[in-house]
This record gives sequence, C-alpha cells and structure tokens, in this order.
Amino acid sequence: MHKYFFILGRSPKLSRVEIESILPTLPGEYGIPELIDDVLFLDFKIFGDNKFQMKDLMDRLGGTVKIGKIIDEVEDHKQIFKTLTVDRIIDKYLPQTDQKITFGFSLYKTGGTYSNSFEKDVTRNGIQIKMGLKRKGHNARFVTAKDKTLSSVIVGENKLIERGADICIFFEKGKIFIGKTIAVQDYKSFGKFDYGRPSADPRSGMLPPKVARIMVNLSQMKPDGVLLDPFCGSGTILQEALLLGIKKVIGSDISPRAISDTTNNLKWLTSELNLSEKNYQVFQSDIRNLTKILKTKVDAIVAEPFLGPPLRGSESVTQLQENIKELSKLYIESFRNFQNIIKEDGKIVIIFPVMKKDNKEYYLPILEEISKLGFIIKKYADASSRGGYLYSRPDQKVMREIFVFERINR
Repeated sequence: MHKYFFILGRSPKLSRVEIESILPTLPGEYGIPELIDDVLFLDFKIFGDNKFQMKDLMDRLGGTVKIGKIIDEVEDHKQIFKTLTVDRIIDKYLPQTDQKITFGFSLYKTGGTYSNSFEKDVTRNGIQIKMGLKRKGHNARFVTAKDKTLSSVIVGENKLIERGADICIFFEKGKIFIGKTIAVQDYKSFGKFDYGRPSADPRSGMLPPKVARIMVNLSQMKPDGVLLDPFCGSGTILQEALLLGIKKVIGSDISPRAISDTTNNLKWLTSELNLSEKNYQVFQSDIRNLTKILKTKVDAIVAEPFLGPPLRGSESVTQLQENIKELSKLYIESFRNFQNIIKEDGKIVIIFPVMKKDNKEYYLPILEEISKLGFIIKKYADASSRGGYLYSRPDQKVMREIFVFERINR
C-alpha cells in the first residue's frame, strides 16, 4: 500500500466522513483513515491495471482541498534537505517535462512542530534547489507564499502539478513525512457552478455548493437511484447530484420563486453539461402533498429546509427559543412525511439550524421524537454528542448542523 494525504477544508471532521462514505466504492484496498488536525492520512492500494486515479476522487469530493502521496519519511529536521537533493527531487517529485519547472513547499504541523528559523531554512534551500536545477539545464522557478502552505489556487495557477511539485512536509511527533500534491480542488468549477448560475435568492439562504456535494456523497447514492430535495431553494443540491453522475433527481419547494430559480439553474446546468432535461423533475409542493405527487419512493433525501428568519444578533433569548419551537414543528412534520416517501434503509442527509447568542448555542430538541418515527442517526467517527457535524463561518449567527439519518425497518 501507498500512503496518501488529504488536506481538508473548513470542517475537517465533516470532510473525513465524506471520504469514508466514498471509500467503499473505490477499486482498491485501504487502511483506517487517520485524522490529525486538518490532514487525513490514508493507506491505499489500487488494484492491478485499474485506471482509477486520485484525480478522479478529488473531482468527487466537496470538502478536500488537496490530495497527495507520501514519498519519504525522515526522523528529524536535519534530514529533510539531506533527503531532498536535486537528483532525488528530479527523480521522485518532478514530472518528466521539458517545460519550465515550478515548485514550492507547504508545511503542516500534524501533531509535531518546527522552529521559526526552519521557515527561513525552507526558503534558503528552495533557492539552492532552484540553482541546482538550473545547473542541470532546467529552467526553474521557486514559488513562495505569505502562508506556510501553498493554497490550491496557488498550486493550480502556477501549474505546480503539471510542471513541477508542491512538496508537502508533515511534522508529526517523532517522524516527518514528505510528499507531493497530485490533485487540488477544482476551484474554477466550483466558482462557475456557484456564481455563474443564472438565478439565486440570497434572502432564502445560500447553501455552498461544496457543502451540498458533501451532503450528496454522505447519502451514498448510486448513479441509478432517485434523489429528492423537498426544499430545493435554488437547486444547489440537485445540481451537485447531477454533477456527481446521479441520473434522476427530483426537487420540490413551497415557494414559486424557488421553483423558478431551480428550473432556470438546472436548464442552464444541463445545457452546460450536455445532459438531458429528463434527468430532473421540479414542481411546487408543500411537503405534506408529496405522497400524492411522487409515483415511487425515493432512495435518498438530501435537503436544507428553512433555517429560520435571518438573525441580526440583537434578538433576545426568548425570540430565539420561539424560532426553535416553530422550526421544530416544521422538521417533525417533514420527518412524518418522509416516512411515506423514502424507501426502507434509505438515507436522509439534512441540515438543522443552530442559533448562537452570547457564546451559547441553541439546538432543535427533536432527535428523540425523530427516532420514534423510525429514523436513526448514522454515527461516524468524530461526530458531536448529538451525532451531527457543525459547519459555519466565524461570523455566522445561524450554524448548520448536518445529520445522516437512516430509515429503519419495523
């Protein structure tokens, strides 16, 4: 087996669960993923002549920024640049190309540490490596950044994977891993299918496409299954499902504006991807009427329902508690209807709102009641005590709590 590293995004625990949800579908053997801070290490073996590439995996993921392969392991800082000689870098880290070579270093503290002077050593040795490459007849450029790590944008814009290397150094306790990035998140594609869409409604909330993709992956949907989003908004979840190759998605919403936005966005998407409009179905409906409209039960429900009115931060605790009470009714009513529209053993990946005030968090107190309706939380490693995962930006007053529920046989 070879050791690979995954640099995870804003919510590392959620990103780890996404990877673990996909692993069983991959053509190979793998070990137990090890998460340290925002880096996941994974031993993986690809079978025989299989054409699977880690680039293919990166294209499926929403919560991973970089994927790379560990090449060397050393015991201390002094051995790093004794190992990274010009000849070894040419042989093991760089692609065989006659084009200009671009390379840089990314440093990650994964349980270990290094001195401030080591960063200067990295710059000094980078310059020496650049001069060594030039002495061997290569046109080389050493890429640096203000941060200790090179972002996916820097790696992509400077073509470090195609023309050189993003050399990543991981400082663990008692050992140091050295590897190179082999794939980065397609930030251009995510931008296109986010800001490039024809319709959006900021007032109803904007689910990030990366989060929507994570959620679809958590549903473990097969391409020939049917995925439903009964609160489709502007169609972000349906979009990501189609981008992941799911052949049939259904969206509904009580809002006429949402149906119009979703329809416009999916028409644009299918045109961009040359897909058939038969791959999706969108209609206006209250959640309580879906059983009358849907002809067959669906394999998975992936949704972000209404998260409550926008908060300014000046709301009283009483106001927040009233919001929680009203939203709890909506969610319970939704799960009652889910009973009749999802197949047995089907999954529901859903977002609950978590409201914040004065460093205190207010959750929907409905998990026990949902359990009584025949849905259990599928618990993964590193989940919260409630069994979910929080996703938010520092300035958000309403956080997203993501759960995976399974419909159980009774």
